[in-house]
Amino acid sequence: MKAPVSVVIPCYNCKGTIKRAVDSVWAQTWRPEEVIIVDDGSDEETKLYLRDLVKNYETGWIKLIEHDVNRGPGSARNTGWDNATQLYVAFLDSDDSWHPRKIEIQYNFMRSNPEFVITGHKVEVLKNDYTPFPEHSEKVRFRKISAKRLLFQNVFPTSSVMLKNGLPFRFEPSKKYGEDYLLWLNILLSGYSGAFIKLNLGYRYKPYYGFSGLSAKLWDMERKEINSYLKLFRESKISFFTICVVLPFSFLKYIKRVIKSLWK
Repeated sequence: MKAPVSVVIPCYNCKGTIKRAVDSVWAQTWRPEEVIIVDDGSDEETKLYLRDLVKNYETGWIKLIEHDVNRGPGSARNTGWDNATQLYVAFLDSDDSWHPRKIEIQYNFMRSNPEFVITGHKVEVLKNDYTPFPEHSEKVRFRKISAKRLLFQNVFPTSSVMLKNGLPFRFEPSKKYGEDYLLWLNILLSGYSGAFIKLNLGYRYKPYYGFSGLSAKLWDMERKEINSYLKLFRESKISFFTICVVLPFSFLKYIKRVIKSLWK
């Protein structure tokens, strides 16, 4: 069974993890119609690896798009989104993977609940490469996510998100951190509806915070989150009262993350 879904995977020097990600898409019970890998200015070794990787799957199933220079994850995802041909777009980071029924469950939920233009789900953080595939019941439990709730907590990990292709939004290309959260906020603050599926349908192989690399740069991430709130305020998408509440709350979350990373 195939699903009318385009999967967008940005890649920057991702040779060590990209095959695991793509294999998890290929293994879907409802296989998406296409995968779009956007190489975001990787080194030559990665470029050659990706060109060979495409040949391991059904001809035409993977589109490989190459950026000449590194533009950042938001720009890479936009490139993939702009080239997506299906009704829905799902995002997957090159170092994450999916449960085999992720597309089946999430796509059918959105098809049955067309009022939701964006959905996400739980993503389990694993301590090793072993990936469990728990059985999921046919009944899908979910929670509607309001813009107010999303302002206080980003409940949509990027690799969990599926959205309708026709939405008039894109990732902020100039942002290196938090470009995904800003997009989700813009969608819900514009009056669209979102939902969170209460199932583990995705997997990460490193912690969100306190790990070397992108997720370890806690202050940069916090600064960008603050900038996102200020941007929304300047655009009159949130009120002065709201920003006076969310900014201190965001900083308290930052302190908690710092303490947690030091404790580990």
